[in-house]
This record gives sequence, C-alpha cells and structure tokens, in this order.
Amino acid sequence: MRRQSFVWIGMGLAGIVLTIALLYGLVSTTRRLVQGEVAISPQTAFATTACVTIVADPNPPLNVRSSLGTSSQDNVVGTLANGTILTVEAEAEGWLHLKAPIAGWVYQELTAVVCRTPIMPAQPNLPPTPDLGTLIWAGAREQYQAGRLEDAIAILKSIPPDSPAYGRIEDTVTQWRREWRQAETQFSQIQQAFEQGQWSTVLTAVPQMPAIRFWRSKVTPIVLTAIAQQQQPSTPSALSQPLVFSEPQRSVSISGFFTGTELQSYTFQATQGQQLRIETTGQTPLPRLFAPDGTLLTPPLEPPPASWTVRLPQSGTYRLELSRDRLPYAYAFVISLEPGV
Repeated sequence: MRRQSFVWIGMGLAGIVLTIALLYGLVSTTRRLVQGEVAISPQTAFATTACVTIVADPNPPLNVRSSLGTSSQDNVVGTLANGTILTVEAEAEGWLHLKAPIAGWVYQELTAVVCRTPIMPAQPNLPPTPDLGTLIWAGAREQYQAGRLEDAIAILKSIPPDSPAYGRIEDTVTQWRREWRQAETQFSQIQQAFEQGQWSTVLTAVPQMPAIRFWRSKVTPIVLTAIAQQQQPSTPSALSQPLVFSEPQRSVSISGFFTGTELQSYTFQATQGQQLRIETTGQTPLPRLFAPDGTLLTPPLEPPPASWTVRLPQSGTYRLELSRDRLPYAYAFVISLEPGV
C-alpha cells in the first residue's frame, strides 16, 4: 500500500509539472505572437491563443487608415476581408491600432473577438488544431445572441470554403433572420400588453419568445413588473400621496417603482414665496409640478437637470406628478421646502 501511495504521488507531481510546462509554453508563444516575432497561420493562432480579433464588417472590405477618427478616403492605407485575423497593438477612442497584417487604424465596431474553450492536449507532442471555420461560426453565434444580427451574418460569411462549417452558412442565416423577426414581433406584442396593463397576456406570451439572449434581456424587466402587478390587489386608477415635511430640515425623501400604467402623484401644502427644491438620486426624470390653480411649472428641459429650485407663486395645495416619458422606471427624490422671503 505504501509503495502504491508513492506511485500515485509521483504521478500527481508529474502531472503538475506537465501542466506548468504547457502553460508556460502557451504564454511564451502568445507573447511572441503579439510582439510579431513569429509568423503563424490562423489555425495555429486559434490553437495557441484563447481569443483572436477578426474583421467583421457588414460592408466589406474593411478600410485600414493611417490615423483614427476620420472617414476620409485620403488616409486609407489598405483593406482587409472579413475573417482576417488582426494583431492589435493599442486601442483608443473606439479605434484599434494594428501591427499586422497591415499597420494602421481600424474602427473597433467593425471587428469581433472570437474565442474558444482552451483544450488541454492528451499528449504534449500532438497539440489540437481546431477548425477555423467552426470557431468563426461560434463567434458569429455569440454576436447574434448579443443582439448584433448583421455583424453575426458578416462573420458567418467569412468562413473559409474548405471548412466543414461552410455548408451551414445559408441555413443558419435563414434561421437567424426568421427567429429575429419572430422575436421583434413577440416583443412588440408583449410591450403593447404591458402598456395596457394586461399582465396575464404578458406572462403568457413570454415563453413564445425565441431563445435569443438580447431579446430575453429586454423582456426581463417587463416580466418582473407584470408578476409584481399581478400579485398586488387592485388599486384606483389614480394614486396620490400627501407629503409631510419634517422639522427642522423641512425635507422629505420619496422613492418607489413607477410602471406608468396609472397616474401617480404627491401633494403638499405651501405658501406663496416659499422655495421648493427637487433633487434626483440617479437618472430619474424630474416630476412635473402643478400649482394650486392647475398651472404647470416645468424645469429646464435641456440639458435635463438633476435638481430644480423654484419660487412658489401661490398658496395652496401643490402636486408633483411622476413623468410618464419612459416605462417603467425606479424613482427617488429629495424634496425640500424652505421658508418664504
């Protein structure tokens, strides 16, 4: 038994040493690749690095420019086809500076990063050489799931003809466009049902949404709100809550989640000449303020302010009404009421 234990320990140590050696070799090769010390094929690049940047221009070929931030034809130093692997030296203001295959600048939005899951070879002498087309297809699918349909299709069309994945391009494009149209239609119907307060219709329609991560993420907040609204008891069509200002600060904090399907407001008593200050605690739009006679007192619109101070023109009951410009949103305000002059 003791001898077997030593054997197992020895095998374990050997495995650790082998793993460290392989990792060192991967890092060394990657560093040499980035520094341009070795010339490698696309297949070798995928075999030795986890991710690479490739051209993914919806309107190829991609222009390589001598300087960034301009679309003039005067500074084009060359063009690259979709699927070309790029050696990136630097990134600035949404542009990438290339070292190879052409030195210059390209617009980052017209490229894509495709990755593979690192595979540990069974034998160190036989490193895996994954098919480039299959890896490009996987990268295109990731772009599709992220909501970049046209970029995904452009990446698909860069698969080399000698790849086993080449024959799947046409069918995949047809399928993706069909699913995308279905998702757009389904989302529009869900949004319409939500705006009309038809919570059951929203929840019934969600399972029919295609399994596209981009569209599922758009519908998630709508579903959560619909579930919360369905569980709440019925409420009147208009919600109004009086504000009570505490002494001596004479301020009050209000917050909540506004669905936009019903009018929601806050009221308070004030006298002519008092100063009202409204501050938001995030990206919340400022509420509308109505005077006792119904006059709308509006803050500056451009740029949208995070706070607003106004001298109240009348005595009586004022009303703060939540903005319904966007649906739904969380809100948070600090309301201060200072004495009059």
